[in-house]
Amino acid sequence: MGSNWSGGACPDADGVLQVGNVESDILVEVTASYGGLDAEHPISVAMISTQMIYPLSGFEGKVVVAKVYDPETGDYRSDGPREAPDELVLEDLGTNQWYWITISESNTMSGAWNKAHVSWLHL
Repeated sequence: MGSNWSGGACPDADGVLQVGNVESDILVEVTASYGGLDAEHPISVAMISTQMIYPLSGFEGKVVVAKVYDPETGDYRSDGPREAPDELVLEDLGTNQWYWITISESNTMSGAWNKAHVSWLHL
């Protein structure tokens, strides 16, 4: 399929228009040309947030904090402290990217945070 696409959008092999990341819902004008004829059509592009639910177990009766590190930006995100969580909901993370996640639980005797789980996470 010979096409000239701008704005980070391109069709796949089935003709489905693929667009890059958008910050919010937008309206775009699509123009197609074939055999000397042009057609324009407005379409809506919706922003879909990325969300991952990370299940947790073994934290009954414990206070937990989770930190997610983004090595591309150097930013940390924190969730908690929360009591006895059964899941961690990670939102608005980039796709096709690795993150380092650390889950710590509160030590009621010392008041310190002890790492209970660390791992790489790929979205």
